[in-house]
Amino acid sequence: MLAELAPATPTFDKHRFESALERVRAFTARGPETGLQKAKVEFHKAGVLLLVVPEIRGACVSGAARWIVGRPVIQLSLRHKTDDHLWFTLFHEAGHIILHGEDGSQFVDEDDGVARTAREAQADRFAEDMLIPPAAWSGFLASGDFRQGAVRTFAASQGIAPGIVVGRLQHEKRVAYSQVNHLKRAVTFISEH
Repeated sequence: MLAELAPATPTFDKHRFESALERVRAFTARGPETGLQKAKVEFHKAGVLLLVVPEIRGACVSGAARWIVGRPVIQLSLRHKTDDHLWFTLFHEAGHIILHGEDGSQFVDEDDGVARTAREAQADRFAEDMLIPPAAWSGFLASGDFRQGAVRTFAASQGIAPGIVVGRLQHEKRVAYSQVNHLKRAVTFISEH
């Protein structure tokens, strides 16, 4: 089925894809369902197929990036069901497409306790920096204020969903997983039909 979809996707254009990522970053503030639908359109124009697939019960897979019939494909499973994970996974997989090119590699984003490879670390950094530019993040951290109002204000200043900021704060252990967690948006499976 994927091989049939890939030829219907325009030829991959790396520069157009990079521009699409900038637009998709802004879509995060619109909510996961709307943002994902708009991301699919933008990615398609750049020659990238974006698919949302049902989570495989018991698997630790959030996303994957690979090339099929010469076209890049990003698949998201919505495993964690919150917008911070959704957007991070999408940008992480996009990082593999941008950074690791058409070498035929397949990348599966698993949370299985196995040590991360250098390429996975590069894709992580790509996602972090695309979603929140390093200078802006440093400035926010220097403020030391990670309460709800500060998180919302910072997210608005960056044009992104507040859940992305919360997820990064939690990942970096700057706040507990119970703190400001309500700023994350729930994500449910979005049918491809």
